[in-house]
Amino acid sequence: MKHNETIQAIQEYFNGLSDNVFPDELKPYATVVLSGSTGWGIEEGFDKLADWDLHIFIG
Repeated sequence: MKHNETIQAIQEYFNGLSDNVFPDELKPYATVVLSGSTGWGIEEGFDKLADWDLHIFIG
């Protein structure tokens, strides 16, 4: 998965979270950071079975 595709997939995932998982009114204030193997660019992190390690900061 290319970087732009990864960014788009994460945005879609985050924006698709239901309000009871992550409140919609906080989403405009959130910064999502991808870490782990995918965030660090390690090849295995782009495997279809790889998970995403997301850190969400509210500011």
